[in-house]
Amino acid sequence: MDALGMLYERHGAAVRSVCLRLAPEKGPEFADDTAQAVFLTFLDTLGRYEERGQLRSWLFGIAARHCRSARRRWWNRMRLHRESGAVSAGVAMPGPSAHARLSARQRVVQALQGLPDAQREVLVLHVLEGMAVSEVADALAISENSVSTRLYRARKAMEKTA
Repeated sequence: MDALGMLYERHGAAVRSVCLRLAPEKGPEFADDTAQAVFLTFLDTLGRYEERGQLRSWLFGIAARHCRSARRRWWNRMRLHRESGAVSAGVAMPGPSAHARLSARQRVVQALQGLPDAQREVLVLHVLEGMAVSEVADALAISENSVSTRLYRARKAMEKTA
């Protein structure tokens, strides 16, 4: 457990940041909870971890899967609400900020939300987290060609929203 605490101190902020970027609509509390869940999942899957790649890639892959799972659960709940005739509540977005930096951040978050999950994941991991294409491929368990294709499509989609 001491070793897990040291890993959390070293990589916890980066994992939380990835969670916040992959699911910004969920908020910081979700990112905190998910980051903790990532490290618990890592502990459970420690036997499968091979020291071929970087530990950071492994953790980011776990984080991406946790965020994807949360979105899937949310989508299923919304589908059930629609089928049952219940009116679903909208997601509250913070109002416009007076600071240009916050306004720019909000535009980036909205543009990221407009991307399909697969494109958002590779864009966040490669561009915002600085991971190499090979690391992203390892983290998401896809080929490097798939990463490159998703990056290309994500960038084109982001250009259209700019």
